[in-house]
Amino acid sequence: MARPHADIDELIDSYLALVESPDNRARGEKWEPASPSAYYYWQRVPRPTEGPMPLVVLSMNAFYHHAFGLDLRGFYTDPQTYLKGYLAACLNKFHWFQDDTYFLPEVPIWLGPSFEPNLFGKGVLYAEDKDPWIDQEPVLRARQDLDRLEPPDFRRSGLMPVVHSMYEEIGRLVGGRLKVRFTDWLRGPFVLAFHLRGAVNILMDMVDDPAFVHRLMRFVTDARKHWCEQRAAFLGEDVGQGDLYNDEVNVPFLSPAFYREYVLPYEIELSQFHGQIGYWHSCGDTGPLAATIRTIPHLKMTNISGWTDFDLAATAYAKTGIPLEANIHPLRDLQQATETEMRSKVTCIARRRRDLGIKAMFIRVDSLELLHGVAHDIGMAQRWLQIARDCVEE
Repeated sequence: MARPHADIDELIDSYLALVESPDNRARGEKWEPASPSAYYYWQRVPRPTEGPMPLVVLSMNAFYHHAFGLDLRGFYTDPQTYLKGYLAACLNKFHWFQDDTYFLPEVPIWLGPSFEPNLFGKGVLYAEDKDPWIDQEPVLRARQDLDRLEPPDFRRSGLMPVVHSMYEEIGRLVGGRLKVRFTDWLRGPFVLAFHLRGAVNILMDMVDDPAFVHRLMRFVTDARKHWCEQRAAFLGEDVGQGDLYNDEVNVPFLSPAFYREYVLPYEIELSQFHGQIGYWHSCGDTGPLAATIRTIPHLKMTNISGWTDFDLAATAYAKTGIPLEANIHPLRDLQQATETEMRSKVTCIARRRRDLGIKAMFIRVDSLELLHGVAHDIGMAQRWLQIARDCVEE
């Protein structure tokens, strides 16, 4: 008689063989042992070293749709599709890229960037070939609407029933062979304020009603803390470190003065609440904000995006000892770059790292999506890895 989930069992067998392989174990020596947050896009903290930096290629889920037919609508809503998609993505990534990604015997549950806004009533837009995105219609059309907004319920609000279903069903399917990680609250408080109020509205609010902005930031910060406490109680563990994914925190949308006024106090509060911010991230330009971001206490790692002046940000962080993730632009620095341009970019980063005395750092290709075709884009990423490896080892 055929096993009811033989295909899943075979994927788990293959994935566990990958995890236990000598190659993967060697990769693990380059990273701190602390486990990452429950986030689908792999994230770790590099060990301090005088030697070559680790290199990572991040493929977005849309790339997996084109590469092996991952149905992203099903992936984010159905436990079996999620589990099979996650394991297949890891196995393909291990095969495609000889980078330094370290694979753990875990399945982190992440329902996309729309998860946290959806807890407050924002709509979610699904597609078969793209990550879910956030409906642009604001929840708080008028400032007084905040008086009627309720904090999310850990069991019933938004996508929480899907999260619980994922956690229970995937746990049943893996049968203890892999750790299933319940989703974390990853988005920073300004991200929620931005999406609940709308981009234009929140900009106007910061100019003509600062008290309202602080009231909104207080509401979403308290809501996160309460949700995290409920999560910890549900799992029977401490609240633990938090992350701040902050794509909406960037220049010129936020000036350094506005960041200090409206965002920093709440991020400091969350660092104190969690005991540590494991990772501060924004895909936008954060160079002019770096000197302020570095003042967040207990900051474990921060990124320098491919849209940020690397030298400006790295110089700001250099004396702090905060580990850095240096992102390169997926189009400009890889898919549309010549080999000479690839080499020049990585060499510049490696030299500035040496000159600034930064010990803990790695380079990541940020958010690779389909451009030329699956085989062509994989080939370009493989070539970039060869060139980058030469550059960081020189």
